[in-house]
Amino acid sequence: MVVVGYDPNEYLKTKLLILYVKSGDLGTAHVLFDNLQEKSLVSWNAMIAGYLQKGLEEVGLNLYYKMRQTGFIPDQYTFASVFRACATLATLEHGKQAHGVMIKCQIRENVVVNSALMDMCFKCSSLSDGHRVFDKSLNRNVVMWTALISGYGQHGKVVEVLESFHRMKTEGFKPNYVTFLSVLSACSDGGLLDEGWAYFSSMTKDYGIQPGGQHYAAIVDLLGRAGRLQEAYEFV
Repeated sequence: MVVVGYDPNEYLKTKLLILYVKSGDLGTAHVLFDNLQEKSLVSWNAMIAGYLQKGLEEVGLNLYYKMRQTGFIPDQYTFASVFRACATLATLEHGKQAHGVMIKCQIRENVVVNSALMDMCFKCSSLSDGHRVFDKSLNRNVVMWTALISGYGQHGKVVEVLESFHRMKTEGFKPNYVTFLSVLSACSDGGLLDEGWAYFSSMTKDYGIQPGGQHYAAIVDLLGRAGRLQEAYEFV
């Protein structure tokens, strides 16, 4: 396959590099990457994302900075990876710098980028920034709502979790498997036994979602915290 203005051999090497990244063989992928005479944004993004998948967020973040030094302008995929790396490393400063670059480069935001940015803010304990990203987002979906709810749940903000959950439903969005997990965990943290049971029942009855092990564990934890150990035992 020939791409206009791009060496077909380099294109095929990039495709091969991506295959190695997806298979988890980053060693071979990086050898191919280093040997590319004309690196593309696609190859940079593939390597950065690959290191994140392996839990090597710091390496991925350093590769992002190296990419910037070579003159490449990051795209949405780059920033989504960078925000995920910053979330795991809990480095809000680097994340905010990357967000500034994204704004300066006039990169169009999307749900994937904004969800990653929100997750970074919440994991770095910057709740106000996380909610601000959500409020400014034009194209919200269940992923963004779940990121907001999960973010509040990570910090024990039970009231905010339930308020956001009800607002989400009021605006016509259907919660998913992960949304309910965050809500049930919040009920457990807040000792809201009746509410937790109601949400658990609603999963199947109202949304056709089959509870998983984590949902059952949240209910067991909720019963245990309420001192109803026999019910927790019978529930299991």
